[in-house]
Amino acid sequence: MTVKAMVLGSGREVGRACLVIRGESTSLMLDCGVHPIAIGLNAAPRLELIDVSSITNVVLTHAHLDHGGAVLRLLRLGFRSEVITTLPRLPSWG
Repeated sequence: MTVKAMVLGSGREVGRACLVIRGESTSLMLDCGVHPIAIGLNAAPRLELIDVSSITNVVLTHAHLDHGGAVLRLLRLGFRSEVITTLPRLPSWG
């Protein structure tokens, strides 16, 4: 089985985390974040380098903008599968 990885963001910086791992029959995207100080499309991962409709699932490792802030752009570009993430952590009032 051949597995390939493509870094679409955050290769050598904080923010814009996005890694696509492709197998023979599936493609998994790990994170889809934004850069904390960049503006416009410069803040987003390089999603134009792939066909986002070919991604099987997206897994957000945790709920920070640099790991999930570009998911809406991913949806606008045609991603229609499942985004897997943890539940939001609510503050404890007790």
